[in-house]
Amino acid sequence: MEGREVRLGPKLVDLLAILVMESGHAVSNGRLIDLLWGLTASAAADVTLRSHVAHLRRKLGLRGDGGGADGLAAVGTNADAGYRLDLAPDQFDVRIFERRLAEGH
Repeated sequence: MEGREVRLGPKLVDLLAILVMESGHAVSNGRLIDLLWGLTASAAADVTLRSHVAHLRRKLGLRGDGGGADGLAAVGTNADAGYRLDLAPDQFDVRIFERRLAEGH
């Protein structure tokens, strides 16, 4: 993905932002639906969420197996299902900055 532009629709941008902010931690389907649609969520929001996740994986070339960095994994059981985005520390600008700052001392 590095070096190429990827265009995402507004909901995919929102979904990605939420998952990046929670990187390494599972975010429940219910919380994602609340954050993405709030009170306007339809009865089919769970299906729509799964579709958005599939599109995001395809667009960004992310795996879905939860096998480490560069993955967007489904986690949990039906009752507490959710998603977890796993990124390597060097994929965050702020982490790169912090590391370089520490190296400069």
